[in-house]
Amino acid sequence: MDIIKLSKKVANKVNFIYTQVSAEVNALIERITHSKQFIQKIDQTKSFPQEPRRISVAITHYERPEILAVALKNIFKDERVSEIVILDDGSSLSSVSYCIKNLKDFKVKVKFFRRAENLGPFATKIQACSLCSNAWCILLDSDNTIFDSYLDAIFSLETWDQETIYCPGFAFPNFDFRVYGDSLFDFNDICNLQKTTDASRFNPFINDCNYFLNVKEFTEVLEPYIKIKPQAADTILLNYLWLSDGKKLRVLPNASYYHRVHPKSNWILSPDTHAGFYKLISKFEKEERATLENLLLLDFENLSKTDQKIEHIPLDI
Repeated sequence: MDIIKLSKKVANKVNFIYTQVSAEVNALIERITHSKQFIQKIDQTKSFPQEPRRISVAITHYERPEILAVALKNIFKDERVSEIVILDDGSSLSSVSYCIKNLKDFKVKVKFFRRAENLGPFATKIQACSLCSNAWCILLDSDNTIFDSYLDAIFSLETWDQETIYCPGFAFPNFDFRVYGDSLFDFNDICNLQKTTDASRFNPFINDCNYFLNVKEFTEVLEPYIKIKPQAADTILLNYLWLSDGKKLRVLPNASYYHRVHPKSNWILSPDTHAGFYKLISKFEKEERATLENLLLLDFENLSKTDQKIEHIPLDI
């Protein structure tokens, strides 16, 4: 073996080792800085005396109690977020007990709710937002973490349009939507985007969620469809309904959050519902706006228990 080939082989081996070590170091740092203890006791309070506006964060949760604290990072100590609403989607009683134990130290800002039976992420997103007391909220998955840049991008806007959902530009580290710039999309724009953009970029964008939205407008548009259970196609469905109603999506290129990809994600755990995602993609291809009748033709499950009681569980018990 000549010296050049040997050098390349050694360099590749060193790079591989460095990458593995870096990944392990980064994972360790994250476990520390996103832990319950770090968020509660070490993170600094962020004050904004010149900013009177306050928002909620609505978090949907199902059977992830061990990582739920990561969703509180960067929002619990930020005074612009006045409440954090968590709705549990019918997790086991042991999981709920775990959640209560871990959330007790955050009770000054966190409100914890649960339903006895699982309805899936679509209905839970609608109901979690409806529980917020502020007019505006960030709708956040329980395995993700908002970065400071997200909140800063929101509050850098002088006004918020209630008929617009604001979408983060970067779902770190895998999904980068900043190529769309500060774009404002309506139904026709999204139909055209679907036809002209690489699916590897468009599909994650239209099914990403973790949005900033007006609670009243959002719930009023989606509530009539709450019995539909699309499983992992929940966000494309809410976008399809929202855009069909004449509303808009706006990309905030400076807003970013940590979008974790892991074996327990809803998309990975629900491969049998991916067909529903592509059926909704076809609606954009055909430029066909949503009606309850045409959605029922897509063979989504039709829920029967969306009116079950939502229980508020005090965290000081």
